Amino acid sequence: MDKYCCFNCPKKDYTEKELFDKCPECGMNYGFPLDLLPTEVNGFKLEKSIARGFYGATYIATSKERIPKKRVLKIIPKKIYELFGKNFENECKQHSQLDNEHIVEIHDYFDEDVDFKGTVIPCHVCVLDYVNGIPLKKEMESDISIEKLTQIVIDLLEILEVLKSNGKSHNDLHPGNILVSNLNQGTKRVDQIDNSIRLIVIDLNSTSDGTQSSKTRLGDINWIGKSIQDLSKRFIARKEENKEELTDKESRILSHFENYGKLLSQKVTSTRLPKFDDLIYDIKSTYRHVVDPWNETFSLKSFDYAYNAQSLKPNYVPAIFVDPDNKFFNESVKAGPLIIYGMRGCGKTILLLGLTFYSRISSSNSDQYSNKGSNGIVNRIVNDGFIGLYINANKLLDVVGKKDEEIYKPLERIYLRFSLEALRTLRTLKKIEDNSVVDPYFETLLNEINSKVSNLNISAINSDKELEDILIKKINLLEKNEGNEISISTAAPAVFEDLSTAITGCSPILLNHKIYYLLDDVSTRYLNQKNIIQIISTFIFQSSKCAFKITTEAQTLNAILFSPGNQEKTRIGRDLQTFDLGNLVNEQIRNNKNFVVDILEKRNKLISKDSNSYPHPINLLGDVSLREIALNITKTGANKKNKKQFYHGVTMLSKVCVGDIGDIIHIYNLMLEEYKNSPHTPLKIEIQNKVYQNVSANKLFDLDRNKNDLKDFVLTFAKASYKLLLESKGSGRLRQYNSIYVKITSGDQEFQIDKLRSLVDAGIFIYDGSPLAPRTTGNDTNPLLQFKLAFRKLLGLTNFIGISQSDRFELSGSELEMWLRNPQEGEKILLKNKIIEDADSDEASYGFNEVTRNLGSQASLDFVDSKEENREIENFFISENKITLDKSPFNSNVINNFQQYVLGIGFEDRTYESLKKVINHSNITKIYAIKHKLEEGRFDDIKKILNQSKKNVVFLDIDETERIDFSLRTIIDISGLSKSMIFRLITMAKNNIDKVAVLETEAQILSPSDEDLKEIVDTQEQATEVLKAVTENIELGELKPYSIERIYSTDTDESNSRVILCFSSPKFERMLTFLDQKQYEKILIINPIKEDYRSKLARLSAKVIQDKYSSIETEIRDIDTENQHEVLKVMTMFYQKYYLQEGCNFDIALTGSKVETLCAGIFTTRNKINNCWYIRPQEWKSNAFSSGTSDTYIYSIVTFDRS
Repeated sequence: MDKYCCFNCPKKDYTEKELFDKCPECGMNYGFPLDLLPTEVNGFKLEKSIARGFYGATYIATSKERIPKKRVLKIIPKKIYELFGKNFENECKQHSQLDNEHIVEIHDYFDEDVDFKGTVIPCHVCVLDYVNGIPLKKEMESDISIEKLTQIVIDLLEILEVLKSNGKSHNDLHPGNILVSNLNQGTKRVDQIDNSIRLIVIDLNSTSDGTQSSKTRLGDINWIGKSIQDLSKRFIARKEENKEELTDKESRILSHFENYGKLLSQKVTSTRLPKFDDLIYDIKSTYRHVVDPWNETFSLKSFDYAYNAQSLKPNYVPAIFVDPDNKFFNESVKAGPLIIYGMRGCGKTILLLGLTFYSRISSSNSDQYSNKGSNGIVNRIVNDGFIGLYINANKLLDVVGKKDEEIYKPLERIYLRFSLEALRTLRTLKKIEDNSVVDPYFETLLNEINSKVSNLNISAINSDKELEDILIKKINLLEKNEGNEISISTAAPAVFEDLSTAITGCSPILLNHKIYYLLDDVSTRYLNQKNIIQIISTFIFQSSKCAFKITTEAQTLNAILFSPGNQEKTRIGRDLQTFDLGNLVNEQIRNNKNFVVDILEKRNKLISKDSNSYPHPINLLGDVSLREIALNITKTGANKKNKKQFYHGVTMLSKVCVGDIGDIIHIYNLMLEEYKNSPHTPLKIEIQNKVYQNVSANKLFDLDRNKNDLKDFVLTFAKASYKLLLESKGSGRLRQYNSIYVKITSGDQEFQIDKLRSLVDAGIFIYDGSPLAPRTTGNDTNPLLQFKLAFRKLLGLTNFIGISQSDRFELSGSELEMWLRNPQEGEKILLKNKIIEDADSDEASYGFNEVTRNLGSQASLDFVDSKEENREIENFFISENKITLDKSPFNSNVINNFQQYVLGIGFEDRTYESLKKVINHSNITKIYAIKHKLEEGRFDDIKKILNQSKKNVVFLDIDETERIDFSLRTIIDISGLSKSMIFRLITMAKNNIDKVAVLETEAQILSPSDEDLKEIVDTQEQATEVLKAVTENIELGELKPYSIERIYSTDTDESNSRVILCFSSPKFERMLTFLDQKQYEKILIINPIKEDYRSKLARLSAKVIQDKYSSIETEIRDIDTENQHEVLKVMTMFYQKYYLQEGCNFDIALTGSKVETLCAGIFTTRNKINNCWYIRPQEWKSNAFSSGTSDTYIYSIVTFDRS
């Protein structure tokens, strides 16, 4: 229904009508001007009726010129305009002033008596350009793609911007007055998401210099807001009708439209005019985040941003990567399979990312192709002779990240991931240069994929976006250990050779290119040895069309590797080549005094337009030789008064990290933070030393958490090194022991190899030099293995070791096995096996002098085809939650509206007391009782009450909760439910959440109690020492080890950056354990702000995590976590920032309180998250978990209409 004014006898009537309804005055239906088509109007031949509006009607007509042209006539009875006081001539002139691609062109206007098959009416007539399209109102009813929908929304906002910039108001901007024009090949648009359509406003007869909006009439902004909301609602409704879930991409984009629709639909009196081009920029930016992340503008968010390169997008690599004389790059792009190895943090990932297509098209490359637009980029790609496609092996970890399990369908998963990357690469290449990719390239890829992968069931597709969504769904299926029917029977070499042929066949400029499949981080940190052997043996093969480039750590390369078929040991030079990046980086640190400084300075220049915002590294830290540091230690020993004077200087920073560039960047960032608090250069020695000591203490705490022998190896090695340094005082040369030669000659060699590898995996030692070189055969023909291991010197700073790499221990035979089996005796064993020689020393400083910067021009980091500048825009997101919780003290009257009750048969006192408040209420007729694993405490008491009641009680195991019928009004009592069950029940009730209330009886005392914590928190100086003391002295009611369970998931594009939201808690081991096992690029933590000791402990645990995962962007918010509104508000803020605006995958870990878990579940019912994780202890201890009862509260769930 719509609003119409009668052509024959107009009245001011704004009621809604159908076209077939009859006018009460004249009896003619409102649609008669369309039905009684005039034959001719002033020489124009009318061919077809189009539509009726409130005032007039539109028709397709042919002009009277010698060469007839198709036009549109808008016909309006004069009486209608007279009745409403409108000026036809002025409106036509207003229209003619709007010259824009979104405004239909007006050619002429005149007055004419129009004959509607015998009914002649004096009319105004305007002649408009004919537009080939359909009304937006009708388009809304069709099945449109997310790309087309996004373009429509952008065009709607562009229409508002056109009107605003011309000082005009349309005053009737409903979807019937906007056409969706379908463009032909010659008129397609440039730099648009869907270049085949354009929205055009076709009725401007109400246009004026001012708005005519009122309480009863929508203004232009309100109409557009309503249209955006309707488009989004109908898109979601069509998905639901087809029983399809929104894809990750659709969810992100629609969330933006929902927010903008709300913003623009506000009441006229409260509408503040937004910057429409800012909204357009934000939509395009979001779309690029989701679909074209390569096309984003780079900004360094903080000095240490992405120093763990796994969080770095490939197109950013050239902006921050330091590669002296392109040595690293040139070594990596040599033909054939290659294993790149080296210690953790030496730059393997950033090097591999630098080989990707997206890195090669980045305009921050500095070569002869730079600053030459798309032609320069295409020429660089042609000159490279290869295309690099990247995936990370840690994503091969199965659902809970258990590296000890066999990988589920690795060939299928890797093949589909690389196929997805190939699709995106070709799409991007086509955007850079349309003729460089042959259409329909996505069909070529699909045909190849279907020929190799059985049971994918992918039929005909219409676009690359459709194939992308399907591949993501299939990959997600395999990630969940599902999809048994999906299989590849062909051997990997043939599979990837044929895929490479298909890729290069899609582009005339790639016909002679090789495809490099870049597989990052195939290491024993994530995968067991069997899985690594499987990957290497499967994907390392010789081919003229393609090659795998794989990164790993030296200890992994040292594993027993097999050639294809697992028949014999891999032979370097025959089956593959190796590249020791770690050794090359260490050489640069030792011999190139500018290498580390260049890395730091490159970041300095990117962090701010004014590079002088930060001092030069040499000026910030000063410099001193390693010998002087060692000499100072021997003079003062570990005297607490003077120990703060030891570690400082840029040479110290370069040498202490043993090739780990990530550690260098992290420590330097901490120095900059100290500089902000005390802006003097160089930083005082005690400040620099404090930074080193804190870093060292945090690393030691992490080693000690799992109660193994790793810390013993560290401490005994550091003590031996320190003791020998002191003993060398006064000699000709100070002895600084920071490495150990090991020779495996006898005993349990398998044990020794595995133990040494575990020490390297833990980051205590690194292989110094190639592990391949020293492998020899002794005179007795038995295998002899020897390695040089460099000590991770950061771990020894709390024991005041020297930093030079000049001396070593040497262990072999029984002494080696004794050391590996009895690390507590390590100091004594090592002291017996020291090597005394006058070896080359790196004790000297680099010899830096104070530096004055050359303030030349800074590099611009805009990427190809990115028409929008990098800018901060006003945040137009609606900050309100879509759902909220109202908390009130328990009153039995609240239960009157509920019929059923769900509880957990827990072991705590509060579960028992909570049940007693509800059990006898007459309205509660049905009870679902979920059994707990631990049948202790109040378990039997609760069960007894339930059995004695006259209610319909249904006892459920934890895997039977789907039997609960949430269509009835239900109270969920979370007092005795585990966090995983709270989350599951709330999300299960998603479609009936407005029929649910939540009950909680609080415990009087929770473990650990404030009384338990007071002395520990008040007496320990460092956060790590507090956590250690709590672990050793207080019963927390939970036993390790913890297991990680994924309890909720949606289809996810794993190529996106990943963010995890955690809740800090006094039971901090849950969060620490989770982050030990799962890899994320961003960590978000919600902290309790209260000043009790439990909250202090929770905040300390967050600080430890921030320090430990300093390579990862971490954001912490301190709030009142007992206020459910605050929790939901911060969750919404994080979600909008990271999921919607930055395009990250958004996971939640249930590491906090029950109320925080309740908030997480409620939040998930209205927002698409990617995964939710529960960290389950091995068992609970009922006598140390909680005691007593406190207040009982009821939470009412309030939902808001999505409109």
